[in-house]
Amino acid sequence: LQDSVILFIEDIGESFHNIDRMLHMLRLHGVFSRCKGLIVGSFDRCLQDLQYASAYELIRDFVGNSSFPVLYGFPTGHSASNYPLIQGSHVSLTVGDSVSTLTFESLMPARIINHIPR
Repeated sequence: LQDSVILFIEDIGESFHNIDRMLHMLRLHGVFSRCKGLIVGSFDRCLQDLQYASAYELIRDFVGNSSFPVLYGFPTGHSASNYPLIQGSHVSLTVGDSVSTLTFESLMPARIINHIPR
């Protein structure tokens, strides 16, 4: 994982226990300490097997005191609205009380290189 990244997470049909475990692994591997932002997609049909009211509340426990912005409910992933996120693009993320913005500053070239090892 590079420094200065904005991490995106989402899941579907997962138990809160497993989401908790995954967040612990991200923390133990130093991922959150290298984040400049976090985008949280939908966590639909998750099994509430821990004391949290929602998956967002569980995630808030992990990143609530972080210095980076966290955007909850971004419409991408397994949800009905599935907006694209361009991996590798330079982006800026601003999270406010009523308005949040995710701006793609420069897009990666739309070029596919097929390389078949010999």
